Amino acid sequence: MKRLRPPILVTPTVEAIGNCAEEICFALLRGQREGRRIILLFPRETKRIFFSKAGLGINRALTNICFVNQIVLPKPIKLLSEVLLTVGFAILITINKVLARTLGKYSLVLPAIPTIGRRLLWSSSYQTPSGFSVNRACWRKEFDRCVPSVPEQYLLRRTDRALSGIGLPESAPFVCVHVREGGYYGWREGPGKQIRNANIKNYLEAIRYLTDHGYWVVRLGDKTMTPLPEFSAVIDYALSEHKSDETDIALVANCEFYIGHNSGPWDVANLLCKPIMMPNMTDFFLGYPWRSGDLGIFKKIYSKTLSRDLHLEEMLEVYLDPRCAPSARSDLDFVENNSQEILELLQEFLQLQFDRAKHSGVASQSPKMLELTSRRRRVENEVHSMQFRNPIEKDRLISRLRGCNGAIANNFLRRMS
Repeated sequence: MKRLRPPILVTPTVEAIGNCAEEICFALLRGQREGRRIILLFPRETKRIFFSKAGLGINRALTNICFVNQIVLPKPIKLLSEVLLTVGFAILITINKVLARTLGKYSLVLPAIPTIGRRLLWSSSYQTPSGFSVNRACWRKEFDRCVPSVPEQYLLRRTDRALSGIGLPESAPFVCVHVREGGYYGWREGPGKQIRNANIKNYLEAIRYLTDHGYWVVRLGDKTMTPLPEFSAVIDYALSEHKSDETDIALVANCEFYIGHNSGPWDVANLLCKPIMMPNMTDFFLGYPWRSGDLGIFKKIYSKTLSRDLHLEEMLEVYLDPRCAPSARSDLDFVENNSQEILELLQEFLQLQFDRAKHSGVASQSPKMLELTSRRRRVENEVHSMQFRNPIEKDRLISRLRGCNGAIANNFLRRMS
């Protein structure tokens, strides 16, 4: 008689929607890899007890999605578990505050957010009975393998209700666009976050190109975003009165593809296996195109010391240095992609998607693209020798170096050479 394997319990961090989506994704991959079902638990928030950044809230629609290899707990048990989780970590938060107030610093660092099971999503110390481990894993196959899909009926039921009010025609093909700005967190972010921001105005030509070719465009975001000019077939959902957690997820789940760089909704698009186009990349490790067919270009770099733009090889030295984040370099300015570069990226991306459909999902890459991919993966050797305050972050980075199978656009590499 075949022995049943116990389910995997994970409490993905709800600090921000991107972190939450990422950990859900890796939990699903682990369950799929081991042939086990997963249980996902999330805390609740109140005005006094919160786990999200700046208390901005948890996207409940994301945490309520029921994936096909997930065990859905009965409502009373789920509610009781969430309450216990919330109360337990609220006590830990209180202890941390008392220690900080009495000792001036933590003498004992206690977890302030639920992280049950997180260690086993990436940790190299973890190995399955079949021999899987982070350091020996073929993460490229893991990433390209489709994460268990959201049940179609579940999504369609929400789509009918959530999208009817925003003006999107029934059955219209649409694209989600998210251009990160700093207003959501009140413009208080440090250089590591600010470097990821961009200007929606540089995307207008690409948006016009999409609408000219039969797509509707839905701009995601929040009410602090710069308003879009009036366009036909464009919905500025970020500023819509119909914006909700449920609609956020429904839009990403049902779009043809997603345009955006490393920010929360991007992780949701990765979780839901959407094709992704990434302008204005600033992170060659955790913020790199995930899957075969995903395509991106990075921000250009101006050297204050040299008083000129860096050439391709010089830029790659900056982006491929794991020991120093680009945002930490005070001698450099990062220059957004202009309208022409984003439009050319879109045209190459659409051609790539057409070629993949024609050749059964195979995404061909030019020699320049393959060389850059190879150079990025070789950084893993350097990462192995580095010391990390949190070893899990090291294994998380290695999984991305090994797994991300997207590419940098060939036209952009040729232009910058």
